[in-house]
Amino acid sequence: MLKISRTNKQFTRLATPTFAAANILERSDLQEYIFNSPDAFCDELGQGLRVIAKEVRPSTVVADRIDLLAVDEDANLVIIELKRGSEKLQLLQAIAYVGMAAKWTAKEIRDEAKKFQRESIIDDLDDENLNQGQRILLVAEGYDYEVLVAAEWLYKKGVELDCVRVALAVDGDSEYLTFTQVFPTPELAEQVRKPNGKVDREPVYESWEDAYSDSVNSAAIDFFRSQIAVGCDNKLEDRLITLPAGAHKFRVRLRAKYARATQLGRFADDKAFWTNRLSSSDSIHPGLKAGKEFVLRFHLQTAEDFAAFKKAINSEVLTVQWEDSGQESFV
Repeated sequence: MLKISRTNKQFTRLATPTFAAANILERSDLQEYIFNSPDAFCDELGQGLRVIAKEVRPSTVVADRIDLLAVDEDANLVIIELKRGSEKLQLLQAIAYVGMAAKWTAKEIRDEAKKFQRESIIDDLDDENLNQGQRILLVAEGYDYEVLVAAEWLYKKGVELDCVRVALAVDGDSEYLTFTQVFPTPELAEQVRKPNGKVDREPVYESWEDAYSDSVNSAAIDFFRSQIAVGCDNKLEDRLITLPAGAHKFRVRLRAKYARATQLGRFADDKAFWTNRLSSSDSIHPGLKAGKEFVLRFHLQTAEDFAAFKKAINSEVLTVQWEDSGQESFV
């Protein structure tokens, strides 16, 4: 991390000791930092996670415990495993936990959240959707080559996982943590991806009609059909379409009960803008990158939502003042 001197127009590189050198422990420090400030952590990652519990025993037949338990915006269960330094067995440990946690009922998950008085943050999620899918989020100071190779292979097989590197920077008495996603990103591509830089995930759906069968939202299906019929950019394997709005873009992903829209870029009062037009205002939240809010995410559920969204991107948002040029590359 670089410190800016506006007076001298120079950078100064901050000290970056290891957690061990700084006496920062995995469980009593890093885990507590994240659990006590989950919104800051999740926003820094650009993920809409709800951290609901810590030190969770995945099964009565094992003594091990999940470091942190979260639920994402699609009601998937997220197993967060933390490591000081690097550990080859981190991914294997997380996979074992996911296998056990996949069997949990909605009530069991809510009971875990209740232990920490966090049951209210998942009250809006339907039991039918809760834990229908699972994800892995690894956070560590470093990753061995073997872990990244295994992560890529699992990802191609459809296992949703993220590898995030955490680093410490020190400036006098002030300490800062940076979180950088190393998989999936170009950083991994430099080591193990194909020469063309792509990772081709095995197809899950044979056609869009096949993809629609996983959704029970007729309004969402009708919207996707209409947009694909007029030739919008789309990725079947991700059930994703990309729609232009002037120099900016919106990505819409089909889910079981709704569609999730991602606005690439921000404009003034955009959260209020969408709150006034959509039925699910609670779903509207920003994503951050390098400390800057660079996307806004929200759900589209009803026919009225899709009509309002279509009207907005075709006319209303074309005249707003965006906070970036629209040419930035977003992941």
